[in-house]
Amino acid sequence: MTIAATATATAASTVAQASAENRRLPTRTPGGQRQRVWIAFVFAQDAEILLLDVPTTFLDLAHAIDDLNLAAQYAQHLVVMSEGAVVAEGAPADVLTADLLAAVFGLTAHVVPHPIGDGILVVPEKR
Repeated sequence: MTIAATATATAASTVAQASAENRRLPTRTPGGQRQRVWIAFVFAQDAEILLLDVPTTFLDLAHAIDDLNLAAQYAQHLVVMSEGAVVAEGAPADVLTADLLAAVFGLTAHVVPHPIGDGILVVPEKR
């Protein structure tokens, strides 16, 4: 089964499961389940490039992928935008710097080499 076919089947299954569990129409499923369906539909289109703007908003923590460390680990190229403008783009290690995190996200953090394998790890400071 292709990735697109698997994603389509997953989306259909998620809609059916959410509808059955909640006795609601698919359009009235909880936000996290509905968001998972949208993500599956996007993958089902089998596009070469996906532009995502916080695609995991409303997902519960078990399914959340909106995380700087996951982006740093799995993405080959990141584009950081602020107020509609591209602020930085490139490899995660080049883009996710302490200065950029502070300027764009208001996050005080250390960016250190990942302890296992290649890449970086963003470690927020305690507030």
